[in-house]
Amino acid sequence: MNRICLFSMKGDYSTNEGYRKIVKKKAAVMLALMCLGLITIIVVEVCKRCFGINVSDFTDGTYKGFGTGLMVAGGLLYLKRISMLKNEEKLKKARIEESDERLRAITDAAWKAATIVLLLVMYVEFLIAGIGMPEIIRIIEPLIAVFFIAYLIAYRVISKRM
Repeated sequence: MNRICLFSMKGDYSTNEGYRKIVKKKAAVMLALMCLGLITIIVVEVCKRCFGINVSDFTDGTYKGFGTGLMVAGGLLYLKRISMLKNEEKLKKARIEESDERLRAITDAAWKAATIVLLLVMYVEFLIAGIGMPEIIRIIEPLIAVFFIAYLIAYRVISKRM
């Protein structure tokens, strides 16, 4: 079974002990996702109850649905990582699958494709929706700029390390 390495990490994939450290880091990332989900739900509730902000049903449902989704997905993936740590056979199988060079190349290509599609969609929204709603321009333009600045910084930092 091929696994999607959405949160692939650098580390020692040559031994189970080295991979165990990677799995523990991934479990921590899943706990962080659960916390983000909880924070998302808390933000909308605090805005409604403490600040008296009138939040529409759509917005309320969106925030709570997104937060719940993050909490459930993070929780399930956390449990999966913990069960993997307790079973040496599962750990070894996952280590071998995740260290596969072909899978890593597929993951890199998928990230590149998804990034390009996201940028194109943001740009099209910037062009079309920005004409009628100038606030879209003030939202999308900085996001695109932050992406390219982050890319340039990451490229320079990573190129110095390699």
